[in-house]
Amino acid sequence: VQRIEDETRMETERVREQSVADGEVSVARTRAEIDVLLAEGELEVARNVAKGDKAIFKAEGIAAPLNRRLNDHVSNTHLLKAQAALAENEKLAIIGTKGGDAANSLLQADAALSAAPAEETSRESILTEMAIATGRGDV
Repeated sequence: VQRIEDETRMETERVREQSVADGEVSVARTRAEIDVLLAEGELEVARNVAKGDKAIFKAEGIAAPLNRRLNDHVSNTHLLKAQAALAENEKLAIIGTKGGDAANSLLQADAALSAAPAEETSRESILTEMAIATGRGDV
């Protein structure tokens, strides 16, 4: 009887250890399959992100020259509006780089003569004589 009990206990212990070993193998196999599926999923995500980035970079490459042209156009429009506003100002005189000092003197003299009482000689003739006399008649 003791021998039968010992054999039964041994068989039970063997079956239990075999079950634990089989369970551990099954868990390890399942974890390996999960790791493979996760790796495949991450690979697919990386591929999709790369495709998306490629599409974005392509779109930005196409849009960049168009945006540059648009910005140039907007800047030119603002410049034209500013120049139009300056052109409407009657008190403003814009002088170029050639003869700037002479033109400045001429404008100062014109402003001074415009405040003086009218005489027989015109302001234009006085300014012309002054410009010729100073050698700055090319303004």
